[in-house]
Amino acid sequence: MPLLAAITLRSPADWRQLVELVRPLAGPLASRGTPLRVMVAEKRASRRLELNAFMWAGVLDQIARQLCIGGQWFSAEAIHEYLKREHLPDRCAKGIEKWAYHADGTRSLRMSTSDLDDDEFSDYLLAIQGHAASEWGVVFTDRDEA
Repeated sequence: MPLLAAITLRSPADWRQLVELVRPLAGPLASRGTPLRVMVAEKRASRRLELNAFMWAGVLDQIARQLCIGGQWFSAEAIHEYLKREHLPDRCAKGIEKWAYHADGTRSLRMSTSDLDDDEFSDYLLAIQGHAASEWGVVFTDRDEA
């Protein structure tokens, strides 16, 4: 299942939003034998460069070391391109659209992770980690352990 939402808990309204999201999903999924998976992470006030370094060394490099599909290994750069297409928002806070549409009917990725603000980038990092763990079985280790 793809990431359904990333919620930053700042107020009682955010808690209600979390409960409203989980309540209708948890029971039906569990009864089908596919329980809902909830991931919780501390929201850190980090600078952009620290977050970007974490994305490459803490996330993408770990995925690249573990992800082999059909006998083929992929670079961190290739994984990054795929995950951007899957998990960048349709529009970021700066108003940039994810896709550029061309006259021949094709589209190309317009947005970059550098277009995201810190909250959006943190949400993106959680989404790609969740994708890698749930879809590809990637196990993340602390950077100090790796």
